[in-house]
Amino acid sequence: MKYNVLHETVYGYESPVVLSQQLLHLTPRVLDFQTLLQHHIAIDPAPAETRTRDDYFGNPVTQILLAAPHGKLSVNADSRVEVAPRPAPSGSEAWEEVRNRLRRGGGTQLDAVQFMFESPHVELFRDLATYAEPSFARGRNLLDAVLDLTRRIHGDFTFDPKATSVSTPLREVLGKRRPASRGWSARTPRTPGCRYIAAAQERTRVGWTSTPPTTWSSETGTSRWPGAATSATSRRCAA
Repeated sequence: MKYNVLHETVYGYESPVVLSQQLLHLTPRVLDFQTLLQHHIAIDPAPAETRTRDDYFGNPVTQILLAAPHGKLSVNADSRVEVAPRPAPSGSEAWEEVRNRLRRGGGTQLDAVQFMFESPHVELFRDLATYAEPSFARGRNLLDAVLDLTRRIHGDFTFDPKATSVSTPLREVLGKRRPASRGWSARTPRTPGCRYIAAAQERTRVGWTSTPPTTWSSETGTSRWPGAATSATSRRCAA
């Protein structure tokens, strides 16, 4: 199946920004089941420098430098991808078996083990385990447990564009249950945090831009991801 993926982001700043560096995670990955047919990123104002690279996890990254004063930044990514059918994962293994195997580590488990530890945006604390526990009943297979947890997060958290930012501590996000934006909602560490308690790995679809600390207000921001795996960083890998 072929998808046209349009990701539009517009930042409106309260005062002109003289110098700005941005990391764009907007290029669809080329995977065994996914082919990138066409891709273009339009940026206004035009960057003084543009570099492309792959991050540690193999995700395409575009790094730009804006060296002229600007009060508004527009980033539009237009992609066309073809996604081949894949068999649904069986998920027959109990989540405890996966947890124990990850604890032992070694061999083919090393790649997954790196996702079990805290990061600057994912703190492990008891409230996460308490929230996740109803989904991880004893002996339940991992796939069912993860899907149930994802459904609960979708139902329990309310979209609120002013509630939080990408730097809001996880404890606060869990307490408010109101993620800030659709981009943040898609990549928030709530789910990884809960699943780390159960030693399960998080993989989600996501496309996003990283903005350096500054005072800004979002004028508009729309994202449409109709099913293509766009990009990933850290614990946010293409599905």
